[in-house]
Amino acid sequence: MRQNGIITNERQKRPHRKRRERRSASGAMIQPDGSHHDWFEGRAPVCCLLNIVDDATGRVHLMFSPKEDTESVMKVLWEYCL
Repeated sequence: MRQNGIITNERQKRPHRKRRERRSASGAMIQPDGSHHDWFEGRAPVCCLLNIVDDATGRVHLMFSPKEDTESVMKVLWEYCL
């Protein structure tokens, strides 16, 4: 069967993921995220970079915080909305 090309060891190539359309209205979907890292390479305490991205516009808002907790996330969300 392999000699006739019916069976092969090669995987069929499929697209990795399907692109979706962006939201039509600003604020319809915002995506918050936090990234814990030594952002200042030892020159300051380790902190978390909080990030909010608007799916429709691509608008980004960033804020450094000592930790990713409810208070910090709500603060960055509040600043984003202003």
